[in-house]
Amino acid sequence: MTRLGRYGFIFLACFLVLISGAYYYQVYALRVGHHVVVTLALLGYLVWAWRRGGLAASPLTLPILMAILLWIGAALFSVDARVSLENAWFPISHAVIALCLIDLMRRGRGGLVIETQFLLAAVVAMFALLHLGSWTFGWGIVPGTATGWAEVTAVAPLPLVLPMIYMPLGVSTWLAAYTAPLVVLAFAYGLSLRRVGRVAMWVLSAALLLALLATGSRGGIVALAAGVAVFAGLRIVRPLIEAWLGVASGGQPESRRHARMGVRGGPVPGTRTRRSASLQSERVSGETDVPATGSPSMASLLARLRGRGGVRASSPEVRVIRTRNGASLKSRPWTVIGG
Repeated sequence: MTRLGRYGFIFLACFLVLISGAYYYQVYALRVGHHVVVTLALLGYLVWAWRRGGLAASPLTLPILMAILLWIGAALFSVDARVSLENAWFPISHAVIALCLIDLMRRGRGGLVIETQFLLAAVVAMFALLHLGSWTFGWGIVPGTATGWAEVTAVAPLPLVLPMIYMPLGVSTWLAAYTAPLVVLAFAYGLSLRRVGRVAMWVLSAALLLALLATGSRGGIVALAAGVAVFAGLRIVRPLIEAWLGVASGGQPESRRHARMGVRGGPVPGTRTRRSASLQSERVSGETDVPATGSPSMASLLARLRGRGGVRASSPEVRVIRTRNGASLKSRPWTVIGG
């Protein structure tokens, strides 16, 4: 994608989230512009995808297309087709947007999607905290904040009501719905980055969490709790399941077949000792963990179990072990070699 295309994508996302989408019901001109811009952009994407061989092949493509056809058919055969088609425009446009994002990721443009998402999240957090600061210190930036809570702390040491901030999306519940999933997403994505990036993403996650709490939305709190529960499940439950699978697959014929090939009990004949040992030892370590969830990969998990006297594993990250004479020994992932 060209630089102009990247800038256009970011500008379109900012326009839809911060301008037309935020004040859709307040300004009629923005409502009309929102419909026109989204419709033209999605039609342009469909033409672009058709000229490049069609929509991206993914498990979600067919179900999304079937849902779109169902919505169109239900609208056409309804009592008032015009009103039904107008209301069906929202789910249809969102479904096509999902297809567009899937297509971008399948074509190697996932970095652009992630960067745009977190850029918008940072802008939203900045405006939300500005609203919260105006409510706290009486900056008067937002209507009704000429007198801040900090100025009346002698009378009310604790705020009697939550500020219910809404900038920049216009409605507090919309702001809560936007920030709730991004709190978990920013925190989880930070786990895959190095120090500076990790700190930046965690600061963004904390700012989004503060904005979410300041909205006073109970639905946002429930959404955040659901996201944290799923994240905790990936961090805790999945490693336990993987540990059980690793122990349970200990004496399979696969291990005996590899034992006959010379893998069991030591390095493969003809290979360098240090190389082979490293492939079957603690070199299969936390670096192979799933970064977003923190749950260990199968190779990392089995290597740790081997250290407790259980099993020995070949790394799924290194599929081929080269020998000195040029031969190769292919090792499958999830392979457990009896110890």
